[in-house]
Amino acid sequence: MTALPGPALPPRPQRPPSSAVRPGVRPAGHTRIATQALSSVAQGVAGQVLDVPPSAVRVGLHDEFGSLALVLSLPMPLRPLAAPQPLPPVWKRARDARKTVRERFTALTGAHVGRVDVRVTGILPETVRRPA
Repeated sequence: MTALPGPALPPRPQRPPSSAVRPGVRPAGHTRIATQALSSVAQGVAGQVLDVPPSAVRVGLHDEFGSLALVLSLPMPLRPLAAPQPLPPVWKRARDARKTVRERFTALTGAHVGRVDVRVTGILPETVRRPA
């Protein structure tokens, strides 16, 4: 290749990549997490904490005075009364799970959760294995 006739242009100054952020300066733009993504995280967390399939958990998301309110509707596992180690009462497990769900959900999403409601919609019977 041959150079074009004329004066040589000075080198173009290098700009920092657009992803570079100067200390103390917030980058322009918005980061949004879709409602469906938040619902999926809530389903997974609630399923893990309450030992139910995530697909059995229904999630409602609402604004609670600037915080996020989670409404979880799900069946709860229930062991027969004759089981060697029966589970605590359903209401106690639901009440105790609210804090854990809130903490894990916040850790995963960064969203501030002001309230978690748990609505028990049914039971999931657990089968008890008898010792052989």
